[in-house]
This record gives sequence, structure tokens and C-alpha cells, in this order.
Amino acid sequence: MELKLKQLQLPPLNRKRKSEDDFWDDLIKGGNELNATLVECLKHSPINELTPIHKAVLMGQIVRLYKLFDTFLFLICDHRMEVSMIIARSICDTALDILYFLNDDTDTRLDEYITTSLATSKKIYEEIKEDEIHGKGDSATRERIKKSIEDDFEISRLSLSDIQSTKWRRKDDVRTKAKDLNLEGLYVFLYKSLSRTVHGNWTELIKYHLKIVGNTWSANPDYAVPRPQLMTSLPLLIAIAGRSYSEDVIMNEVISKRFEIIIEWFEEISKKLVKFLSSDS
Repeated sequence: MELKLKQLQLPPLNRKRKSEDDFWDDLIKGGNELNATLVECLKHSPINELTPIHKAVLMGQIVRLYKLFDTFLFLICDHRMEVSMIIARSICDTALDILYFLNDDTDTRLDEYITTSLATSKKIYEEIKEDEIHGKGDSATRERIKKSIEDDFEISRLSLSDIQSTKWRRKDDVRTKAKDLNLEGLYVFLYKSLSRTVHGNWTELIKYHLKIVGNTWSANPDYAVPRPQLMTSLPLLIAIAGRSYSEDVIMNEVISKRFEIIIEWFEEISKKLVKFLSSDS
């Protein structure tokens, strides 16, 4: 069946932009087109030869990517920069996982993702059972948590005895995954930078949550105004993950081509932004 999509409404690359606000306007419009294209992915079931549970992992990841980016756009437009950067780090995790899973000819990475996730649940289950033995906590709460974990295992068609709680750590960390995907530079300049806001380190505090008043520090409850650089490399990573998903999971050339156009657009407008900021400094 031929797939017909609404024509992309990307702003012209050659239009005159005299301020960062002009770039922001166009970058947000580009982000909305990217988000709409992610939604198109959700309308199509995976048709590759993976098992149903492996298809479900990838489908769930693309849904998660859409929801995270949709929330990011909402927060960034509301000038909630600090919180949007925390969401952006989760976006990086999800996009890298999609690419990492699809860059493997076996099912090993998908199996590992499932079993390590369940291993964490198994550990919680064991702790609850230990509390049960010693009479700690509320029995109704314990039963509710146990039932939730048991349901997760049943849906995954695994029993609690199939998983070792000590096997919760995945083989490759984020840097290793990025290196495997030839995206190590992105890991350093995007993921590591965004990690500061997730963990709330000292540099994040002095940039966004404190201000100097005389010789002392004072609380800064105001949100920072976002800079347009935040809307360049992140959408590119999302679009690359979306393209890979559309090619390898739903196998849809029309949607894949749409992502390709968006990638090229963000690459070009990013160059124009760098040139604008350089001339403005």
C-alpha cells in the first residue's frame, strides 16, 4: 500500500536570520516536523524477522523516543531549560539504544536488555521477600510490589528462576555503545554535557541555580533562557535513530526518506547557526 504523508514544512534554509530568536523559530518548526515523523513510525507494526518480544523492545523504544522529544519541545518552548536538558539526556540514552540494537546481526543485545532489566526487578523482589521474613513494612504494599514484578516476568514469558539478580549490569556502557556506533564525539560533547544536569554537579549549580551577590552566593530560582545550540545535535541524533528504525524495523522507504531530509536540514541550519554565532561574537 502506498504511503502518502503531508508534505514536510521545513523553513527555507536560505532565509535571513538576524537573531537567535529567528533561529529558534525555525529550529522549533523543524523539531515539530521531526516529532510528527516519529509519530508516523508508531502507526506501522514491525515487519522484520525478529521475535515478537524483540520487536516489542524496539517499538517501545521508538514510542519512548517520541514521548521524550515531545516533552522536551514543550519544556524548551516554555523556557524550562534546566529540566529540558535532563529530558535531553534520556533522549540520548534512548536514541543510542535504538541504534545499538539495530547495529547487531544477532539478538544478543536485545536479550541482554530484557534480562538485565528483569534482574533489577528480581533484586527488588528478593529484598521484599527478605522483609517478609523479618516482618518489615506493610504486607499489602509488599504484595502489590511482588504482584507487579511477577506480572512483568509473565508478560516477558520468563520465570523468576530464569533470571539472576546479580546480572543487572549491561555489558557495554554508554561510551562503549557510542564508540561502537562511531558516535564517540557526540558522547563527549552532548551526553557528558547533559549528564551534569542529571546529576546536579557543581558546574550546573553555578550556571543555573546560584548567583553571586557581592562576596557571597544567593539562590537563583529563575529558569535560564535556552540557547539555540540545544536544538541542533539532539534532533540530529533523534532523526538518525528514526531513520534506522524506519529502515530496519518497519522497513518503510517513504518514512526513511523523510528522516533523511530532516537530517540534511538540521545539518545545514546547524552550520548556519555556528556561522551566525561566530560573526556575532
